[in-house]
Amino acid sequence: MSAKDHVEPILMECGTGFQPVRTRVENPCRILRFAQRSRLLCAFSLALFLVAGCQSAHLNRSGATPGTSRKPRPYPAVAIQRIACVYDQRPWLNLDSHGDRAPEGFWFRAFLDPGTGKGVFADGQFNIELYEIARGPGGETHRRLAGDWHYRSNEVNTIAKPGMLGRGFWVQLAWTDPNIVGKEIEIVTRFEDKFGNTARAGVKRLRVPKYES
Repeated sequence: MSAKDHVEPILMECGTGFQPVRTRVENPCRILRFAQRSRLLCAFSLALFLVAGCQSAHLNRSGATPGTSRKPRPYPAVAIQRIACVYDQRPWLNLDSHGDRAPEGFWFRAFLDPGTGKGVFADGQFNIELYEIARGPGGETHRRLAGDWHYRSNEVNTIAKPGMLGRGFWVQLAWTDPNIVGKEIEIVTRFEDKFGNTARAGVKRLRVPKYES
């Protein structure tokens, strides 16, 4: 008798007792193949679930994923009177894949104050300029524009939790001029709100560190 024709007795309840009933058992090879297909299907479904979870973890504040055409929702229109920029002691960004210590950009926190003393999220545009400072032979100062950035407020990362200064933005900018390393710079930050008002932060002067390779 082949495995295909093999039958096994099972017990089936009938009335007050049990009686043997013969039933056909499928080919064990077919059962094994079915189990393997089931495991593959479960693994594939789990992979899809994990991919979807990773994509949702990369959603930005508006719910749009990077590379899509969906634009983030604007913040409410608020008249801004003052912008405060807070810099860390080492506000430098290392963005290259070489792992060297030379910075490729800088970061700071920005708080938009409508007059309450607390930062808020407001619709508008950040305008940031980076100047390289050079000294002439007579001590005169020369400023050269080395970077210029313009971002809508809903395109800038935000600080997760409000603090003493209220709600704020996490501004990260990368320069394209490698010669800025080792130079003295000035950073000028402005914010233009939805009503056309422009608030300007105090000029920040820094010296970009230069490390020997």
